[in-house]
Amino acid sequence: MAGMTELWRQQADNLIASVSLSSIGDRIAFGSWDNYVYLYKRSGDLAWKKKTEDYVSGVDISAEGDIIVAGSFDRNVYLLNAKGEEVWKYDTRDFVRSVAVTEEGKKVLAGTWNGDLILLNKDGKALWTKRLPGNVLTVDMDREGNLLAAGSMDKKVRTFDASGKELWSFETGGYVSRVRVSADGNFIVVGSRDTFVYFFERNGNLLWKFKTGGLITGLAVSDMGENVTVGSHDNFIFHLEKLGKLLWVHRTEGEIWDLDSTDLGNIIAIGTKQKLGYLMEQPDAVDERLAYLDKVFEDVKGLGADVTEAGKSLEKAKDLKGGKDLEGLTESVQNASRTLEKARGDFLRSKANEALMALEEELGKIDNKDVTMLDLLIKRARELYDEKRYDRVSKLCKRGLELIPQLPELVEEALVEEKEPEPQDDEASKEVRKAERTLAAVEKTGVDLTEAKDLLGQAQKELESGNMDMAKEMAQEAIKSANSSKAGPAPPGEKKGPDPMLRAISAIEAELGDAKGEDADAVRDFLTQARGAFGEGEKDMAADFVGQAKELVAKIKEEAAKAPKEEGKKVQKRKVKKEEVERCPKCGKKVRPEWTSCAYCRATLK
Repeated sequence: MAGMTELWRQQADNLIASVSLSSIGDRIAFGSWDNYVYLYKRSGDLAWKKKTEDYVSGVDISAEGDIIVAGSFDRNVYLLNAKGEEVWKYDTRDFVRSVAVTEEGKKVLAGTWNGDLILLNKDGKALWTKRLPGNVLTVDMDREGNLLAAGSMDKKVRTFDASGKELWSFETGGYVSRVRVSADGNFIVVGSRDTFVYFFERNGNLLWKFKTGGLITGLAVSDMGENVTVGSHDNFIFHLEKLGKLLWVHRTEGEIWDLDSTDLGNIIAIGTKQKLGYLMEQPDAVDERLAYLDKVFEDVKGLGADVTEAGKSLEKAKDLKGGKDLEGLTESVQNASRTLEKARGDFLRSKANEALMALEEELGKIDNKDVTMLDLLIKRARELYDEKRYDRVSKLCKRGLELIPQLPELVEEALVEEKEPEPQDDEASKEVRKAERTLAAVEKTGVDLTEAKDLLGQAQKELESGNMDMAKEMAQEAIKSANSSKAGPAPPGEKKGPDPMLRAISAIEAELGDAKGEDADAVRDFLTQARGAFGEGEKDMAADFVGQAKELVAKIKEEAAKAPKEEGKKVQKRKVKKEEVERCPKCGKKVRPEWTSCAYCRATLK
């Protein structure tokens, strides 16, 4: 894939903490710690700027770009119109860390430093307020405001319905720095201080997680979750598809503080610590998205579902590709996505309904009146049906029909095993055992299996925890890693070594040694990604990761060479100076060296 192209960059007077794009990227909002909200046009011309009384920590823009909400450390949430005029503001009584607005601007969600989650209506009136255990750092919601999500300092992401009822929560390995909800409300993406991105279904089921080299500071997800764009403190942007596969990676000039992307993924806005806001273009994004939809189209068509309407939208999108009608192109792609998902859902729902009816009909023929367990089995199938997990309904009903002749003992077994699906259990266990055998065989060739063993260890842990899908996936990755480490067949009389790419990776690992620190950890992450990409046949991507790893190793060596020249006394002085500005003398909270006043109590620091 071609690299990203910078369209323009704009300078603020302080770091840009938050960015947001309209649906097609014709309006770009920046929120800066210089106290301003900026709105730019696609051309790079400034439409307007609005000053608040303190740092602007969060901005969000409606799909059409005609409504902008901003959260400030002056404790207010602002709603601005397309001209930058203040429609209303709401006093939250504490620093506002993050805001979100629905597609048409009918609801606004805000999270504050003291842990308040506040839902406001279009007139700026609070519908409800909830106090969460930790400082709320990030919020988002779907296009209608029916599914809300909040990430907190207590390491948890929580989801809520429109009434404020908590639906589920998940604890990550660090504070939750970013959360995004797909517009259709079916997927939630979470970024954490633990450097992982987590991808959840609406019901809280974790589908996958992806490790970066630093704190997650920017997240964007397409309307139906087809693509995820990630910004990390290691200055890299990662672009992943719905199943967690890495599609491309890009290194930025500055330290990323936030990013956003259009639904097509062709336009990306970035805010950095270096006071710069960027607008970037990814020229291959549309082709990538259409190729993905082509694959989905064939899969859904293969089920036997009616894909006529989806096919028309897909063809229209292809006709519009490369033209100036971005709105029409975006709409056609979105229609194709929606109609394909609907066709799949309608087909699976129909099959699930047929399976339920067939099972109920067979159960009605049973003479034995003691059918308590059978009733529970039907109840479970209906619960899954209500959750729209139609494929699971069909599998459960099929298994129930197979076991009815062996009643009553095996029906109870079927119910228990459906809660932790026995076929999947077996499948995951078999995959883990297969990985164990593969690694044992490959290890005898003397190749380095460090990565494969790590993946196998993760698979075994997931298996013990009951996360069968993840266990199976990790085991398969372990097998791929092991096989990619094997040397190919040597010509007669010639001993063939590992692939040059694998040799390069091993050489960098040896050069890195036991080095510590964020850069060293980033090198190891890049080498892991390189092995994975190589194992999947993505040699160009693997080479890119290896190149980035080499650059960081050179940087580490350069810094290490300078270290002995530093006098111990001077180093000590720097440490003392750092301690002097580490905490505010008034409130005692941690502060940054560049701050002139405390962000929490406003006490003067310098």
